[in-house]
Parts: sequence; C-alpha cells; structure tokens
Amino acid sequence: MKTVPAAILCLTLLTALTAAPAHADHEDAFLLREAGEILPFDVIVERAQALAPGLVLEAELEKEGTRYVYELEMLTEGGKHAKLHLDAKTGEVLERED
Repeated sequence: MKTVPAAILCLTLLTALTAAPAHADHEDAFLLREAGEILPFDVIVERAQALAPGLVLEAELEKEGTRYVYELEMLTEGGKHAKLHLDAKTGEVLERED
C-alpha cells in the first residue's frame, strides 16, 4: 500500500520540476532541494561569500536551459557591487561580474 503514496509523490515532484517557471519561487526551490536537484541555499551563500565576502543583497533561482542557476547580487566588504551566477546543483561559479 505504501507504493501508491510514493508513486503520487514522485508524480507530483516530476510535474512540479517539469512545469517550473523560468524564475522559481520558494515552493519550487523547496521541491527541487528535496529532490536533490539543487544545493541548500546556505551552501550557495557560503560559496558566494568565499568569492566576494560581504552581504547578499538579492538572490534569484532561475532555470537556464536544462539547469538551475542562482544569481546573487552582493555588496562586498569593500563596498563594491558583485553579481555571481552559480550552478544550483553543483555550486560551480558560472559567471562573475564586478
């Protein structure tokens, strides 16, 4: 009997993942994290702050092609603005703008 609820959960996750908009909201992010498709946000922030120590001003989770990307805007300790794009699944830095 437990296979029916598990199948419904898998189908729900699959539907949510394939129907996710270009900009994911917090519910989409939660489902993606639970499915192992993206890293926890605190891990992303740690990696971003290692590259640009300072404050996160804004963060967006976007779907670009087949992968999810976190775009973070940072105010560095030196008072400069930095924008980082990190692969949401691996944490790899894809782009940095200062």
